Amino acid sequence: MPATDNPGGMELKLLMLQRGIAQVLVGGKTIPFQGKTADATTLGPLIANALGFFEDVHAKKSSYSESVTTRVSQEPSVKQLVKDIRNGAVAQFGESSSDFKDLGFTPRKKNSELTPEQKQLKVERLRATRKARGTVGSRQRLAIKGVVDPTPPVAGSTPNGNGAAK
Repeated sequence: MPATDNPGGMELKLLMLQRGIAQVLVGGKTIPFQGKTADATTLGPLIANALGFFEDVHAKKSSYSESVTTRVSQEPSVKQLVKDIRNGAVAQFGESSSDFKDLGFTPRKKNSELTPEQKQLKVERLRATRKARGTVGSRQRLAIKGVVDPTPPVAGSTPNGNGAAK
């Protein structure tokens, strides 16, 4: 498509011509056109035919936009369908079978076994992160107990928000 392509401008010119021909070339008026004389009955169909190309694009754009919207709205259900079929294939054939692969699925990658040095580095990074963030593990978290304020609750500040006891 050339950089100077401006279909909107050409379409506008054709629409203006169509309106102008209907207003100006009435009552037998003619203009010279390609070495002959032409009236509204000659030029009208030519302009309408040329406008048809532009209108066709508009119709197809609208149809395309509607199709894309439909596809996007249906994508979650399609993903679920593929996921359910994959799960069924895993249950029936197993991930390492040729039937599973023939259905177009690829088995999940297995985690690579870490070397002792990599395991040590992973543990050191975990401890450094916990120290930097002040986080604790699940067992240490269970040992943390909160202190409850012994003052009685004020009316209107109960958990259900209406001031009445449950």
